[in-house]
Amino acid sequence: MPKKIPLAKAEAPPTRLWDMNVVAQQTTLSKSQIFNLVKEGSFPKPFRVSAGHNAWLAAEVDAWIDARIATKARA
Repeated sequence: MPKKIPLAKAEAPPTRLWDMNVVAQQTTLSKSQIFNLVKEGSFPKPFRVSAGHNAWLAAEVDAWIDARIATKARA
């Protein structure tokens, strides 16, 4: 009887973290604009990676960018 070969599991994309400089570059927003949007609750919150260093999940920032593009497309 032939040996069964397990099917490969679909791998989730790797989790990427972006620091403030990358977030600013990807969104074309200034650092102060990003902090203001976070404070308003309309931009993803960063989390502490280590003492004195925060980062964003790239997927959350990408989703925010996609939502902004979708809003523009509907306008």
